[in-house]
Amino acid sequence: MLRLLKRNEIQVLLRADHTQEEVAELAGVSVSSVRRVGKEEPVGHGDDAAEHAKRRIGRPEKKGTVRFVRGADRETLAQWRKSNDKRRWQKAVAILENWSLPLEEIAKKIEKSPSQVRSWIKAYNEHGLAGLIRRKRGTSNKRGTMFELKRRRILEILHGRPRAYGINRSNWNLRSLATAYTRLHGERISTSTAGRLVRASGYVMKKTRRVLSSPDPRYREKVDLLLQTLHNLGPRDLFFWLLGGICG
Repeated sequence: MLRLLKRNEIQVLLRADHTQEEVAELAGVSVSSVRRVGKEEPVGHGDDAAEHAKRRIGRPEKKGTVRFVRGADRETLAQWRKSNDKRRWQKAVAILENWSLPLEEIAKKIEKSPSQVRSWIKAYNEHGLAGLIRRKRGTSNKRGTMFELKRRRILEILHGRPRAYGINRSNWNLRSLATAYTRLHGERISTSTAGRLVRASGYVMKKTRRVLSSPDPRYREKVDLLLQTLHNLGPRDLFFWLLGGICG
């Protein structure tokens, strides 16, 4: 591959109306090279490595070999190498030491597989530093979709009765909802997750109020009598509770 400066020289001589043979002699190249360069686009810079990558001119690089590292990229990679971010350090070493160490030794040094090192080098060759920066792939959207699916599932369970899911209760609580969800969908969720799903559906789970009760058929009558007695007590009256009756 002819260097860019040499190609520029050939193009300048051709524009000066020299014959291909004259240009070949003046530039010290073959006539076929002059003919080929004359058909190329005008040379606009002198970065041979960048032009090699852009135009795919010359022999293809060996797999796992960095084509070139731009000056600005080298500075950034040097910073990555000094950072506490292990992932960035690994990528920086993989790129910067590619020309001084065999790929297998680089992989051993950064504790990664050779295939992973090749993958990073390929990404850098094709996209530069942007290829080494990992981007989240729709994580938030995926989480939002899963949350909505779980919310609809928990709402469907909430509209049923616990006994329909093999739970011996007359009403739902967060623990029984989580249990029913696991039994129905084979996916375990916590009580806190069940609570978030319920609240997201516009419902609120309240604890059942505990009240005193009795199997005595006259229980309510006796409670009313007790309340009436307490209400009628005077400032000098004393109240005593005896098993089997009330004394005022």
